[in-house]
Amino acid sequence: MVQFETNRYSVPTMYVGEKVTVKASADEVKILAKGTVIANHPRIYGRNQEHITLDHYLELLLQKSRALGNTKVYKPQTLAPVYEQYRRSLNSRSPRGNREFVKILMLHRDYPPVMVTEAVEIAMTYNIYSYDGVLNILGQLLVSSSPKMSPVGKDKLRSIPLRLL
Repeated sequence: MVQFETNRYSVPTMYVGEKVTVKASADEVKILAKGTVIANHPRIYGRNQEHITLDHYLELLLQKSRALGNTKVYKPQTLAPVYEQYRRSLNSRSPRGNREFVKILMLHRDYPPVMVTEAVEIAMTYNIYSYDGVLNILGQLLVSSSPKMSPVGKDKLRSIPLRLL
């Protein structure tokens, strides 16, 4: 976090301990490192407030994913409701559910958020609960208007070893 006047603004965790420059206008606060904008926030005029961007903390949350539910940087209400439903389902299926979920959130950096959200919705519809599954659906959405998914037949399910099911 960078303090400007009496308020604090988040920066990507890779810049912790680095010298930065703060440029403020009436509407926004830009934070620069070596002349490059690393964070952009709406300016806060209250006192002792914070503006936190979840994306700034994703690398840290990837390392400490069990903290996701107890951190002030993750606010489920700022995302589409499907994300929190998906996160809870991931956690009920795997002890690494939060880690998978953080990787899914990182997809917003490289893909349109609307498409990532659609991929998560489709994944839930087909009971696919993994980062790789969401990424696969996202890839299909990018190349076609609808992903080509069909239920696996019982004959194919019998040939899969039980350990993988």
